[in-house]
Amino acid sequence: MRYLLAPDSFKEAASAQTVAEAMRKGVMAGDPNAECRLMPLSDGGEGLASALVQAAGGTMRSVRTTDALGRPITAQYGFLGSIGRRSDISNRTKDSDATVSDRAKASSNGDSPDIGSPDGDSQNGDFPDCGNSFESGRPDNHSISAGSPTVRTAVIELASASGLEAIAPADRDPMAASTYGTGMLIRDAINAGAGRIVLGLGGSATTDGGTGLARALGYRFLDEYGRELPFGGGANINMAAIDDSNVSDEVRATPIILACDVTNPLTGPQGAAYVFSPQKGADPQQVELLDQGLAKFADAIADYRRRAININHSHETSSAAETLRGTSHRITIDIRNVPGAGAAGGAGGGLLGLFNARIEPGIDLVLNLLHAREACAWADAVITGEGSIDAQTSYGKVPSGIARLAKSQGKPAIAIGGKVAHDPQTIAALREAGIIATFGVTPGPASLPELLAGTERNVESTCAAIAGLLRMTQNG
Repeated sequence: MRYLLAPDSFKEAASAQTVAEAMRKGVMAGDPNAECRLMPLSDGGEGLASALVQAAGGTMRSVRTTDALGRPITAQYGFLGSIGRRSDISNRTKDSDATVSDRAKASSNGDSPDIGSPDGDSQNGDFPDCGNSFESGRPDNHSISAGSPTVRTAVIELASASGLEAIAPADRDPMAASTYGTGMLIRDAINAGAGRIVLGLGGSATTDGGTGLARALGYRFLDEYGRELPFGGGANINMAAIDDSNVSDEVRATPIILACDVTNPLTGPQGAAYVFSPQKGADPQQVELLDQGLAKFADAIADYRRRAININHSHETSSAAETLRGTSHRITIDIRNVPGAGAAGGAGGGLLGLFNARIEPGIDLVLNLLHAREACAWADAVITGEGSIDAQTSYGKVPSGIARLAKSQGKPAIAIGGKVAHDPQTIAALREAGIIATFGVTPGPASLPELLAGTERNVESTCAAIAGLLRMTQNG
């Protein structure tokens, strides 16, 4: 029997690669004649860079930067290899019968297919094409048309420099936390030759709207007296203006694909501050101030964009107008209600408002690069999983994403998790996605540290039981 083993990471316990290896050991124990393919996945958060770099034969790069509190750290990001330069960095990639290795060979021979569809229209109904483009004659390397030159793609996780897990609970400061370190990674990637950035928006410690990231790339954020604001989302409430005079043309021209697994707006009850900042340490008063700050940031972006468009209409020279030229009919000036704008503490909205960026569901992007549809067609069954299988799993998470592909190929998907919800609504949503059964890996009552430490062993034993049962069913 053929198994595709395609898990996400089990947060705070094991990486996606580690979980996939444990799955393989378990399946082989339960069915020694089984064939296994490992496909560790990410939905745009932890593990995005390693998953894409591994699939595309790329390389990881270590860079000195700062964490969300401004402390010096070393963080990593990746450059994709030949596959990522010419194909599949889009959820619009056409189906193919080629495997990952076949694509790599084709790409090295110059035969790799194009990135995305020529018209550039998104086919995903949840994430509209909200990013900037360029006037006719200027390249938009979100998608490369046939015959285009190769484009070097860097994959960066916002959490690598600005992540929550790197900050001890006692040290978390939701008002001062900044994405500046992520901006340093983007700047390093552009300086190293990146023609396109894939940025995973997940796991942030910040609610600054991406202002720290933008500062690292040349933007300045000013109060009503023209003074530069301090770092962190707490300062955004005093924002009055945006200055882009130090932003290079190279930064403006670099397309940024935002890999995102949420559709939250920037502000309001479902926005970045109210939904996500409490887990980053914000109390109710801070939540309200952060939300108000993001609203002021959205107002400042709207004023900035209107000013640039007006300058363009009056035929005056402006770098900001050049970036926005020809796009006012395609994008909304007010980014606060754009789906996904609230991702990563509002960084999704800030990037949409200030850069040549667009949002794509992270799991779709990853699945297309890894040619998961072809892998599902090869398999007899798919085993996936994440730390918690719950009501959120069916909304853009790894298990539901790979299960839908498996379902489209007529193959069953089984999901495992450290914690599994069994309420009727969740079970119905998972079945609709293509997950036919769920299994908890927890063997019995234990403390959280014990369960986390035993994750690999528990995943292995659970998959051994699954494979043994399927082997008996097949033989019977």
